[in-house]
Amino acid sequence: MVNSNRAQRRHAAQHVSNDLSARIRHLRELLVGAKDLSKILNYFHDELAGDAAFVNASEPTKHERINQVLGAILRSITGVDGVVSPVALRSVEQGLVHGWAAWHAGLVVFVYFDDLDVGACCYMRSLVDPLVHHVRFSLVEAGAQVLPGFVHRGTA
Repeated sequence: MVNSNRAQRRHAAQHVSNDLSARIRHLRELLVGAKDLSKILNYFHDELAGDAAFVNASEPTKHERINQVLGAILRSITGVDGVVSPVALRSVEQGLVHGWAAWHAGLVVFVYFDDLDVGACCYMRSLVDPLVHHVRFSLVEAGAQVLPGFVHRGTA
């Protein structure tokens, strides 16, 4: 009976792990291909942000390039200058950086995949403001080689 319970727990843990991997793969697909940018962070919130296994598999991290890009995006949206110091977590196995930051009275939430050099964020001026700004961004430096199949620039 004890061995049977252990096997069931192992099977359940494997199923949760496979399901989590599938949901993160779907987030990657949305990040690269979604035409409606709200789908990216809505999916992140609905399927991953509240998942204890996902949160527990993430570690605190710092990512200066994300901070800089978020600052530029927020300055462009709000017209207000400031410094972004997000709470950032890294899902090590998936190469996914995710988190949030306060910006004056507003809030920005973001996701970013290291291997794609692509991320997305949403910004709300307040938690009750119905207007939400969604932005997809890339940290690929100008003139850098682009990964085939992920980013399309002009003609092939």
